[in-house]
Amino acid sequence: MRFLTGLTFVFVVSGCTGDLVEIGPGVRADMSGVVPDMAQGGGGEMGPNSAKFFPDIQADVDQLTCSLVGCHGGTQIPVLKPTPTAQADKDANYTNFMTDVNTTAPAQSPVLTKNLPGASHGGGAKFTGTNDPKYIRWLNWIAAGAPKQ
Repeated sequence: MRFLTGLTFVFVVSGCTGDLVEIGPGVRADMSGVVPDMAQGGGGEMGPNSAKFFPDIQADVDQLTCSLVGCHGGTQIPVLKPTPTAQADKDANYTNFMTDVNTTAPAQSPVLTKNLPGASHGGGAKFTGTNDPKYIRWLNWIAAGAPKQ
């Protein structure tokens, strides 16, 4: 029994890359549901916190019309190019977007607070409230450290 406990400990510490983990020649253990993969936000390959700036947040920015020429696609700070393809443009968009991101206090990030109803934002509210799916995705993305790609 002590041997089996040791094996379980090894798998918990090392994490798993799938539901079945090989523990010996021809022996597999079902590890589904044992320990969520924290590197993936506890939700597997496409977990709830798996959003990245590219393509997820950038797609939202474009869909919400933030990157139009009359808004942040023009001269409004932060300047954001619509659907960038060149790496330099992607890097610039991420760097510029991050000026309104607060990873220490995600809910206080200007990119979130300025886009809520009643906030002072020339482009108007982009989120319907704190329960808006895009608001939640952005909040989770910021809380996860605002990964770029």
